[in-house]
Amino acid sequence: MVESKRVAYNQAGRIPAKVIAAIIAHLQDDKKSLRACSLVSHDWASPSQHSLLYSIDVNAGNYKALLKILSSRQSQLSSIVHDLRIVSTAEEQGKGNWLTESIPALSKHFGTIDSLSLIGINWKKQITDRANTQLRNAFPKATKVVLRECVFARFSQLAEFLCSFRSAQRIETVQCKIDSTGQLPSPKLALSPHIRELVIDEAPLMLLTWLAEQPSPLQLERVAIDAIAPVNFSGMKTILSTSGPSLKHFQFRFDHHFLHLAVQPQLDLSPNTSLERLEGTLAFPNPFAMRVSLRLPVNVSFFLPMLASITSSKLREIKFNILVASLDNLGSINWEEINRLCKERPWGQTLERFSIDLTDMAPDTFDPDEDWLKEAEDIIRPALEELQKRDVLSIKLSLSPPKKYS
Repeated sequence: MVESKRVAYNQAGRIPAKVIAAIIAHLQDDKKSLRACSLVSHDWASPSQHSLLYSIDVNAGNYKALLKILSSRQSQLSSIVHDLRIVSTAEEQGKGNWLTESIPALSKHFGTIDSLSLIGINWKKQITDRANTQLRNAFPKATKVVLRECVFARFSQLAEFLCSFRSAQRIETVQCKIDSTGQLPSPKLALSPHIRELVIDEAPLMLLTWLAEQPSPLQLERVAIDAIAPVNFSGMKTILSTSGPSLKHFQFRFDHHFLHLAVQPQLDLSPNTSLERLEGTLAFPNPFAMRVSLRLPVNVSFFLPMLASITSSKLREIKFNILVASLDNLGSINWEEINRLCKERPWGQTLERFSIDLTDMAPDTFDPDEDWLKEAEDIIRPALEELQKRDVLSIKLSLSPPKKYS
């Protein structure tokens, strides 16, 4: 009788699994709280550990301990990890090649991961031919592939690596470099047919051209390209055009070379008839010019024709991050013309949000006693009376530039 009452009490005192799952999901980015949850009871341990170990970093400092865990028969780590990040630093490149030792084991145990990130890897100094082959063949189910601050010996090496992931749906290359460009790889070398998202920050020379000339044109749903140079403009334009009605989200920032062109090529978004979100960054002056103390004119003449070219009736949000050195820079944008387009174009009637995030790029001159944001609003809001009337206009001041895309 006493035992049965104890069982009934324990069952009644248990928190339902759905409630625990909701709490864990809410704490997804709070590692300290997740560790505490994992110590509550058996019911809490498993879901907490799955969240804690969903993504792991492997580096020179922890790889030996990780390999020891993986070699244990009791280890369940392989089935828990979904996001594997292999991280290296410039200091490690001359201190022995730990990647040579770790890649075979990582390839063996994490073949079913969803996401693979390689950060700071130098193919020329750290990746042997054998290790390169293992990396290219070991993660056939990865749907997301990220290359951040990696260095490749030649462009074909980068292209061959990206093409080896046949299940990839999203590719990111962030500030990667190539020692020797060389020739374009074989035209038969093709990316995964499942690619839907492309995120590029500072595209290596030839990358956008190669992507634009894929054997099967890319049908992308999201394109985010940072620091677009004049040499890459044609490739980007082709990618947007071939994506056509598939494209739903376009995010961009042109580099200082493009913004200093007296005559700029125009960007046509008319083929993207299902575009839902447009986000761009404009810099007055751009950070490069400020670093080297140059007063170079910034040309944004591409901006209005780009907006005028939009034919999508599904556009819901436009967001612009505007980096300024003074409020006078806002006069470089024809706000009245933007207002006219919002009245006349079909997308102007479907907009649910038009956001402007302003960043002061000369913080040393920033006076907290002055209502800087109010002065900016006094310039922008009267000119955008159509958006103001529909209550879809949002203007705010940010104290730091927008984060990188990925």
